[in-house]
Formats: sequence, structure tokens, C-alpha cells
Amino acid sequence: MNAYGTLLKKLIRFTNIKLTNLAEIVGYDTSYISKWCNKGILPTTRTISVINRKLSKVFANEIVMQDRV
Repeated sequence: MNAYGTLLKKLIRFTNIKLTNLAEIVGYDTSYISKWCNKGILPTTRTISVINRKLSKVFANEIVMQDRV
């Protein structure tokens, strides 16, 4: 596993967000997100910045909504 997958997995656990919800917001299938978390596969270089922007908004909103700042 890579650092990207490890951090993504920690953020998912910390915010307790469901993978299906995250996949819907980011616009990718849950299997892709699962591969990013568990298989050491990264999003493509062409799309990673857009994906990271979407993920950061989701996690930031969840952390604030859950008052876990």
C-alpha cells in the first residue's frame, strides 16, 4: 500500500463516510476508490488533482459537520 491509500483510508474511517457516498460525490465507482485505498493504485496523473480537490472538500465538510476539528 502507498501513502495515498493509507491516508485516504484513514480519512474515510475518521469521517465515517460511506464509500458509496464518497464514490457518488467524486464521480467514480466504489471499486476504484477501494483500489486506491487497498491495492496501491493511484488515480491517473491527468485526473488526480480534480479528484483530490473533490475529496478534500468532502472530508473538510464532514469534519466540520461532525464537529471534529
